[in-house]
Amino acid sequence: LAARDRGTAAHDHIREGVVVLLGRLAQHLPESESARVEAAADRLLAALETPSEPVQSAVSQCLAPLARRLRDEKLAAAVELVMAAALTAERYAARRGGAFGLAGLVKGRGLAALKKFSVVDRLRAASDDRKDARGREGALFAYETLAATLGRLFEPYAIQFVPSLLALFGDPSVDVRSAAQDTARAIMGGISGHGVKLLLPAALRALDDDQWRTKKGSVEMLGAMAYCAPKQLSVALPSVVPRIVEVLTDTHAQVADAARRALVRFGEVIHNPEIQHAVPTLLAALDDPAAKTDAALRALLFTAFVHYIDAPSLALVVPILQRGMRARAAATKRNAAQIIGSMATLTDPADLAPYLSALVPQLRFVLVDPVPETRATAAKALGSLVRRLREERFPTLVADLVAVLKSDASGVDRAGAAQGLSEVLAGVGIARLEGLLPEISANCGSARAPVREGFMMLLVYLPTTFADDFQPFLPSVLPAVLSGLADENEQVRAAALRAGRILVASFAKSAVDLLLPELLASMHHAQWRIRHSSIELLGEFIHRIAGVSTTRQAERESFQVAAEGSDGDDEEAAMSDDEEEAQGMAASVNLRQQLIENLGEDRCHEILASLYVARSDVAAMVRQVSFSVWKTVVANTPRTVRECLPQIMDIVLGGLAAEAYDRRTTAARTLGDLVHKLGEAVMSRVVPILETALRGEAAGGAGGSIRHGVFIGLSEILSATGKAYIDAYADAMIPLVRRGLCDPDVMVREAAAGAFNGLQQTVGPRVIDSVVPPLLNALTQTDSAELEGIDPEHALEALRELMAVRANVVFPVLIPTLTAVPISLFNARALSSLIQVSGGTLGRRLPQILMALFASLPLHHAAGEAAAEAALRDTVRVIVGAAAQDEATLESLMVQFHESVKAEGVDLGKSRVVASRVAETCFALGAMCQSFAPHSAARGRTAMGAHV
Repeated sequence: LAARDRGTAAHDHIREGVVVLLGRLAQHLPESESARVEAAADRLLAALETPSEPVQSAVSQCLAPLARRLRDEKLAAAVELVMAAALTAERYAARRGGAFGLAGLVKGRGLAALKKFSVVDRLRAASDDRKDARGREGALFAYETLAATLGRLFEPYAIQFVPSLLALFGDPSVDVRSAAQDTARAIMGGISGHGVKLLLPAALRALDDDQWRTKKGSVEMLGAMAYCAPKQLSVALPSVVPRIVEVLTDTHAQVADAARRALVRFGEVIHNPEIQHAVPTLLAALDDPAAKTDAALRALLFTAFVHYIDAPSLALVVPILQRGMRARAAATKRNAAQIIGSMATLTDPADLAPYLSALVPQLRFVLVDPVPETRATAAKALGSLVRRLREERFPTLVADLVAVLKSDASGVDRAGAAQGLSEVLAGVGIARLEGLLPEISANCGSARAPVREGFMMLLVYLPTTFADDFQPFLPSVLPAVLSGLADENEQVRAAALRAGRILVASFAKSAVDLLLPELLASMHHAQWRIRHSSIELLGEFIHRIAGVSTTRQAERESFQVAAEGSDGDDEEAAMSDDEEEAQGMAASVNLRQQLIENLGEDRCHEILASLYVARSDVAAMVRQVSFSVWKTVVANTPRTVRECLPQIMDIVLGGLAAEAYDRRTTAARTLGDLVHKLGEAVMSRVVPILETALRGEAAGGAGGSIRHGVFIGLSEILSATGKAYIDAYADAMIPLVRRGLCDPDVMVREAAAGAFNGLQQTVGPRVIDSVVPPLLNALTQTDSAELEGIDPEHALEALRELMAVRANVVFPVLIPTLTAVPISLFNARALSSLIQVSGGTLGRRLPQILMALFASLPLHHAAGEAAAEAALRDTVRVIVGAAAQDEATLESLMVQFHESVKAEGVDLGKSRVVASRVAETCFALGAMCQSFAPHSAARGRTAMGAHV
C-alpha cells in the first residue's frame, strides 16, 4: 500500500486485493489491539487517494466494519479528513476517494453519524456554493456514494436533496453536471415506491419552470428513473414518460435533446426483445408523431410477441397508442385499438393498470367512429382489457355504456356503445349478462324510440360475442326482437331485423327447437311487418340449415358462373331456358332434401305449409317475400301442396278462427287457391271441415270470428272452382249459406251474402228457392223446424244482405209474400227496410206495392191498429222518398198517382174505397213533395211540374 502508484490495471488489482486483505484481517483483531485497528484504518484512508474506483470502493467496504471499533476522537478526525478531501481536494481521484471514505465511515457508525458530524448540512452548503465548482462536485460525489452504500436508509436525505440536485443539472460546469447525473442514477437505483411518489411531484413541477436549465435538470432527473428497480419503475413511468414526451417539443434545443436522451435511457432498460428491436421506430414516433406514428403502429402490429411486455416497454408504447387513437384516419385508430387489445394479454395487469385512466376514454372515443370496422376493433380491445384486468378496475364502465344506450345520442354513438357493452359483458362473464338481461328486455319496449333502437342494437352484438353461451337466453330475447320488427320507428325495425338475422345465423343449427316455433308463430302475427320480417328470417333459417349462407349469395354465384361461361363461344356457353329451369329444380330438390334430413319430414312440411299460406297474405310485401322463399325450396308446387295438405288445413282452420281480420282473409284466400289448384281432391275434404267448424263454434258459443272466416273461405272457393264441382257440393253449401245469412254478426252476414252471390251465379234459381222462402217463413214463424233458433229480425237482416248483392233476383220473390193484404206491421217494416237497398228494381214493382199499401191502410184504420197504420205510412214515405231520387221511378210513380186519383162518375162520399185510395194517394204525393229538400226544390218543380 505504501508503494508508488504505477498507473496500471494490474497494480490496481494488486492494491485492491491488499486493501481487502488488510480490512478483513483488521476486523478479526482482538479488542486489545485497538491501536493496530486504528493503524489499519489510517492505511486504508491513505489508499483512498489511489486513482482507481475499484480500489476506493474496496476501501469504503472495509472501513465500514472498522469504523465501529474506532474511538470517537479518531472517528471524528477520519470524518473530517474525508470530508475535506471530498470537498476541497484538487485532484478528481482524491475528491472521489473522500466521498467513498465518507460513505464507508457513515455506514459503519450508522445514520446517527450524519447528524453528529453535520454531514448533510455541510454537503448541502457545499452544493449551494455557486463559487466553488469543486465543492459542488464533491458534494455530489458524497451524495452518490452515500445513496449507493446506505441504500433506502439514505432515502429521506436524498429526497430532501432533490431540489438542489435539479439545480445542479443545469450547473455551468460540465463536471458538476456529469456528477449530478451519476448522483441521480445512484439515488434512483435504490429508491422505494414510496420514495418515488415523494420525489415525482418536485421533479414534475420543475418541468413547468420558466428557466430552461431547470427544465433540463428535471428531464435528466426523470430520465434517471430508468435505473429504478422494476417495481418502482412501473410506478413512476405512467407519470414520467408522458411529461417527457411533451418536453420533446420544447422551444429550447437543449431541453428537447435532454428529453430525447431520457427516452433513449428508458429504451435501454427495456427487457422485451421484440420492443427492444423496435425502440428506434418508437422513439422516432414520439419525436415526430405526425409523420411517424403510422409506421410505429404498423411495426407493432406486425410484430409477433413471444415475451411479456415490461413496464419500460409500456411507457414508450402507450403514448404512441394514445396519439394513434386521436388521429383522424380510421385505419390509424383501428391499428391503435387492435394493439391495445392484443397488449392486454401480454402485459402484467399491475403494469397496465396506471394507463387505464387515459386509454379507456380514448377507446370509448374510438367506439363512436363512423367506420364500423373501427368501432368493432375498439369494442374488442375494451373487452380484452376488462377480461384481463377484471371489472373491479372499471367500476362505472358498464353503467356508462348503458347510459349512452338510453340517451338521445346519435345512432353511431349508440351502435358503438352497444358493441362495446357486448364485448365488456363477455369479458366480465355470463353472470353479469344474466343480471342485466331483464333491463335489456324492458328497454327494448321503452316508450322512447332511441332507447329501443340502442338496446335492439345490443341484441345484434350479444349473440356473436357470447356465441353458444347465449343460447339459454333465446327465449327471453326472441319476443323482444320479434316485437321490434313491427315498431313504428324505421331504425328500430332495421335493428330488430339485424338482430333476428344474427340470431338465425348463430343458432339455426344448434337451437332449432327455440327458433323455429317462434318464427312460424310470427308468420301469422296481426302486424304485417312482423309477418314480412319473420318470413325473411325463415328464409335465412332454411338456407343456414341447408348449408347455404343467403339467397343473394347463391344468386351471385350463379351469376358469376354464367359470366364465366359467356367468355367462350356464345352458342356453346349460352344456357337454354330448359337447362336453367332444370338446374333450378335440381337446386330446390336438393335444398328440400337437406331440410328433411336436418329437421325431419314433419317440420319440413310445417315450414312449407306456413309459406304456402303466406303466399295468400293480404299484404303485398308479405306475399312477395313468401313467393321468393317458396321458389327456392319447392320445385313442384301441386305435388308439394298435396303432401303438406294436412298441415295447410290446420293453419287455415286456425286462421278462420282467428280474431284478426287479416288472418281470416288470408286463410280464406288460401282455401280458394287450394281449390283452384287441386279441385275435387280438396273440395271433398274442405266442405265437411267448414261445416264442422260452424257447428263447433255454435256449440261453444264463441264469437263470430270463425263463422266470418268460414264464409270468406267459402266465397273464395266458389270464385276459384268450376261449375261442375259447385253443383256437386251445392246441397252441402246452401244450408251453410242460409245459416250464415241469419247470423247475429253483421260481418258474418256480409260474408255469407258474398257466398250466396257466388252460389247463385253458378247454381242459379235453385239457390234462391232453397234460401229465400225459408227466410220469408222465418219472418212470421219463429219456431220453424228448418231454421231453429233464427228469429224474424235475423231473417230480415239476411234478406237485406241478399238484396244488397242480388236485388233483381231476390226482390221479385219477396214481393208477393210481403205485399199480401192486409200488410202486417212486421211486413211493413220489412218492406221499408228492403226497399232502402232495392236500387233500380223498385220501379217495376211500384204499382203492386203501393196498391197493397193503399188497400191495407183503411183496414188497419178501421180496426184501430194505430201502430200498424203508422208503420204502413212510414213505408209509403220510404217508397216515395226512394222514388224521388230516380227520374224514371219518379215518372212511374206519378203515373200511378194519376191512376189512383181518377174518380170520374164516382161519388166519393158514397164509395169509401175510392175515397180512401184518393186520400192515401194525396198523402203519398205530399210525402214525396216533402222528400225534396229545400236545396232541391227547383229540381222537384221541374220533375213534377207537368203532373202537378
